[in-house]
Amino acid sequence: MCHVLLVLPLIALPIWWLLPLPLAAEIYGVIAVVTGAVYYMALRMMRTPRAMDPDLIVGTHGRVVSNDHGQLQVQLRGEIWLACGADDLSTGDTVEVTSRDGLTLGVSRWGNSARASARTTSS
Repeated sequence: MCHVLLVLPLIALPIWWLLPLPLAAEIYGVIAVVTGAVYYMALRMMRTPRAMDPDLIVGTHGRVVSNDHGQLQVQLRGEIWLACGADDLSTGDTVEVTSRDGLTLGVSRWGNSARASARTTSS
């Protein structure tokens, strides 16, 4: 559908031969304005930054959405990512991204070192 809008001025060229000149000019003007608006919006969308830069994802914190036998799904800034981590992570746990391999993240429980040191001091 989008491609049709982009070539609409070419498709509409025969109206110059089929309709009287003043009417054809009005119709073609509307088509040109609509197509220009679509071009403008498309260029604006292409220039917007990504919601999350994959290269800067290591070190961010997220929440475990699901854990199916080690296959984790983690939500980071509104995006769902596949992740690998400890089996003891459960839905709702806060995690920190430790690595990224393609579209799969390596995660660990956030605050894990603080909890471990608290356990060792209390024992």
